[in-house]
Amino acid sequence: MANIIHMGGGGSGGEEVHMNIFCQPDEPSKKDGIWIQCPNSVIPLKYIVKKYFAQFGNFLGDKETKYRSVVFNSDNITDTYWFEDRFLWRPFVGNTSIYFVGAEVKIGRDDNYTWTESSQLNTFSKSSQSFTRTSILSGGYTGTNSLYGVEAGTNAFEVNGYFYIYSYYQSFRDGNPSSSSYVARKYDKAGIVDSSTNSLHSFPHDYFVIGSVREEVYAIDYDSFQNSTTCGGVINNAWLYKVALNGFIPLFTYTDRISSLPTTQRGITTYDSNFYFATKSALIEYDTVTKEETTYSFANGYSNVPSIITVGSQIFVTDMSLSSKRTLLFDINTKLLTQIPHSDSHSYAAECFMCQNDDRVLIFPGRYKEDQDKSYRDSADMQVTSFDITKDVLENNTVAIEDNPIYDAIFYESENGELYLRGLFGEVWLYENGDYQDYPTYVGNGKIWRKVKN
Repeated sequence: MANIIHMGGGGSGGEEVHMNIFCQPDEPSKKDGIWIQCPNSVIPLKYIVKKYFAQFGNFLGDKETKYRSVVFNSDNITDTYWFEDRFLWRPFVGNTSIYFVGAEVKIGRDDNYTWTESSQLNTFSKSSQSFTRTSILSGGYTGTNSLYGVEAGTNAFEVNGYFYIYSYYQSFRDGNPSSSSYVARKYDKAGIVDSSTNSLHSFPHDYFVIGSVREEVYAIDYDSFQNSTTCGGVINNAWLYKVALNGFIPLFTYTDRISSLPTTQRGITTYDSNFYFATKSALIEYDTVTKEETTYSFANGYSNVPSIITVGSQIFVTDMSLSSKRTLLFDINTKLLTQIPHSDSHSYAAECFMCQNDDRVLIFPGRYKEDQDKSYRDSADMQVTSFDITKDVLENNTVAIEDNPIYDAIFYESENGELYLRGLFGEVWLYENGDYQDYPTYVGNGKIWRKVKN
């Protein structure tokens, strides 16, 4: 156990408040502080508190060797269809796999009009470095009546160490809804833990979850954002809501109205209490506490809406298409934008998605589409590539605490009922065997341990 004083923390009356850190396999009897459930009991050598422990390295491009070349969902379409469009969004990094919610749209031949839509789970195995695509929910229509049709949509988000997927499918007859199906799933780092097909366990079709900050989920009710498998729209005139989950049932509380944000799902990330939205011309910062918007313009705009991801206290802003392949690095503290050089001539999918895994920011081609003569492919090269990232090297048995109010708040209730704020932290690791170990982690409020990290 280590006994620390949290930076900037204090109890009522301004006195310093001590916080315990336990590193052991068995539950500590004193349920107060942070408990890292490691395989063997460890006496922490020391603790280090920093804003971040990882920073930008270099773009690897075709020099990527750790993850060999992978082609995303590139099997050829069959004679049944003349057009096929598949794409990914919302990655979730598990213990052995990276999960992407995805979708697929197929349109059949002119002489036998067929339209199918499906939401999918694309699983990228870290060991074999290959994709497996499985259907979550699908449906379709065959015929020539324009009053018949289908609609499908998906919401996916991560909160409290879990990944939630909500999918729906709606068919129409004579212009009216005729049947519908719903699927809700919950995943942890090891895989699926719960699911439901109850229609009560669904999001209204016009709500889109933009993500979570400080373990609170936010969604928008929008005028023109297409929350369907085509995902062709942008956020305009959006009403912002907090979403609380009662099991799988979402409960909405209105918070604000945000201005026009011409972005897409891949152009959203978070840091601290802020959302960041990438557009073709700027990075927009929205503070969920002050409800203020700040715009940071790019010196030169992008041809496509760029993809973004937060790494440490920096945001990668990248477009990987050959026509405008360019990455900017936004320093959240200094608010400065710096361009990162790209050293290879490969073209990658413009609509890419990024996720951090170990010492890489992996860049996955986000879209694959083609018709029968292969003329609609988004890019000639659908390989996975990456940026490498550098992490601080620590002494073994050091506890690394990320000083950031992203992950959780630790409260303590005393015997006389007074509530103390122990502190806020972004992540906690035990540095062991030369690496940051992602062990299950709990916080205690003096009465119970609550799991915050799987």
